[in-house]
Amino acid sequence: MASIRKTIRKVLARPSAHTLSDQEIAERVLEMGDEYDWRDAALELLPDAVWAIRRAETRKLEKEARERAKRRNAEQRSEAESHGFASWDDYQEHVAQERETQRLNGVAQQEGFESWKAMQAAREAETQERCREIDAEFQRKLSALMAPFMAAMEFTEAFLNSEFALGDGRRVTWGDATSEDHVSRINLMRKRIEGIEGDIELHESVLGILSDLGVSTLREAREREPQQVSR
Repeated sequence: MASIRKTIRKVLARPSAHTLSDQEIAERVLEMGDEYDWRDAALELLPDAVWAIRRAETRKLEKEARERAKRRNAEQRSEAESHGFASWDDYQEHVAQERETQRLNGVAQQEGFESWKAMQAAREAETQERCREIDAEFQRKLSALMAPFMAAMEFTEAFLNSEFALGDGRRVTWGDATSEDHVSRINLMRKRIEGIEGDIELHESVLGILSDLGVSTLREAREREPQQVSR
């Protein structure tokens, strides 16, 4: 690079130098220099050129980023104003509060669902317990009915020839009834017990209606409160 500077000084020292433009002086210097001089000059000057190019690219990216941020801020401000808020921060705080409210509502709904499931499970357990009680009551009545026969342990011809009805309408004798026939008879008797229980509950419900309305019959209740009784 030092030799290039000397060459430039030589050209500038010529009498005709003041008549030359900078471009013409550069051309004269280029003609006088050799390959090694220009290589050294390039190695000295190129880093500054590279830095300048990089800096220019960086400034370009920075400018684009500022423009994007400006557009984004304008869009955010416009969106906030469309929802009635003075700033984007106020709008974001409102959105965050709404999301938290939705989350809490979801938690409440889940808790309500869990409570409903627990209630349903309790009802199912109560129903099963009631069924077990009905079955136990049936077994007790059946045992009481069969006690005289089982105690005697004497199946006379008259007993074997006696009949009982099945659920399908058939009648069979005790002596000829199969295991399936006995199961059919048991199921029939269970249904009768359940029917009796249901009939009792229905009559109890009607008694409650008559008592609440202060009447003697359902017909009187219907005439007095047609919206409460619809049978």
